[in-house]
Amino acid sequence: MNIRRLSVALTAPLLILTIVGGTATAPRSAAHAVQDAKPTIHVGYFPNITHAQALLGFSEHAFTRYLPNVNVTATTFNAGPDEMNALFAGAIDIGYIGAGPAINGFVRSHGAVVIVAGAASGGSVLVARAGTNIKSVKDLAGKTVSVPQMGNTQDILLRQLLNENGLKPADHGGSVKVVAVQNADTLALFQKGDLDAALVPEPYGTRLIASVGAGIVLDWKQIYGGNVPVTVVVASAAFAKAHPDLLVRFLRVHRQLTNQLQATHYHKDSLGIEALLNAQIKTLTGKPLTSQILEKSLTKVTFSTSLDQAALSQFAGFSATAGYLKRGVNLAGLVDTWPLAHLNDQSIH
Repeated sequence: MNIRRLSVALTAPLLILTIVGGTATAPRSAAHAVQDAKPTIHVGYFPNITHAQALLGFSEHAFTRYLPNVNVTATTFNAGPDEMNALFAGAIDIGYIGAGPAINGFVRSHGAVVIVAGAASGGSVLVARAGTNIKSVKDLAGKTVSVPQMGNTQDILLRQLLNENGLKPADHGGSVKVVAVQNADTLALFQKGDLDAALVPEPYGTRLIASVGAGIVLDWKQIYGGNVPVTVVVASAAFAKAHPDLLVRFLRVHRQLTNQLQATHYHKDSLGIEALLNAQIKTLTGKPLTSQILEKSLTKVTFSTSLDQAALSQFAGFSATAGYLKRGVNLAGLVDTWPLAHLNDQSIH
């Protein structure tokens, strides 16, 4: 079959990466086993509610069950920059990742990674430790605020919010000390008083609220309307070119999982999705969430396979404001629309 690939350009004036990082190496595509009878797809994701499709897919073995004759393996990460480096090195082929690292990774690698589907929007919250009297972004002046990793989606969002409120992070001459903290460690650091606030993905914001009485500074819908693409699906461009059929088949399962998650918003978890998500969180982190934290976290995320290119363009602008991109680069090819457009192609099986 003659497979034609299509790409969509983002039209906003967008920008080139200036952060220090390794250059992309030629990926050893994981269906590196094209000569083998059973190819392998390596998938990366985080143990976050914002990556619920991956949590659900590996918890109930949906990826292996609905991809017969394909090995699907997983590697988990704390934040996007580390996952992107793994993709560059060929350790993974497909990743659930934030918009910031996806866009920056595309620029950094000169197109070695492409966005192939949406996954989730919203799902980020800014919370403050009880007793800090932080009620607004302006109150972060002179405070210590954590994000999961420098250059990740929450870091870029925080820097944009600071800029809009006349503040700067300390590494840019301002008074707000922005520190990178593993999501799982934020609770202990709040308890010790070492952090004043945190901009984190779910379920970690809800956990801080429930466990140590953290206050909401900005809830998910107060951060740019809750429309920020907190998770997209990316693929190695080499993998997408060599194995478009495997990518389409994977995204069919991703769509099915997304539909199941959407149903939980309307049918009070009649499918038992929350138990499956929590089982995988326990497997990955050693401890499940309380049912209240899990249920509340899910209400702060919108799940969809569609891609909002205006939101991606906006986020690229945020990344420029944060200093991770600079003006002048063309992001044509960042989004590859071909796989989603062929999910119903009966010739791909």
